[in-house]
Amino acid sequence: MRYSITFLEEDYERLTNILFPTEIERASYLLCGLSVGPSETKLLVREVVAVRNTEVASASSAHISIPAATYVKWLKRANELKNCIVIVHTHPHGQNSFSVQDNSEEEHFFRTAHNRIHHTN
Repeated sequence: MRYSITFLEEDYERLTNILFPTEIERASYLLCGLSVGPSETKLLVREVVAVRNTEVASASSAHISIPAATYVKWLKRANELKNCIVIVHTHPHGQNSFSVQDNSEEEHFFRTAHNRIHHTN
């Protein structure tokens, strides 16, 4: 099975304008429709949402921390629209793999998403 994300050109430009250039990690949410075929699953970008500086707990060239209260509203919106949500963020100095910080932040995000889906605390 192949997986892909498909953008309209203006959405891709918006995303790159949000994320680059900067010396600190920046982030954005993508709200996406889903298209599942026999050999490919596509996320179809419907909306690009910047994570504003005021919504970031801390950020540097090596990390970004986004509080759950910031992304819960986007989880809710994705659910209302029957969309998927993707978090995109930069590594300004070219790290091309997940960092320890990424894994920690994503654990909180996925726990929050799981709890919202299954209505648990």
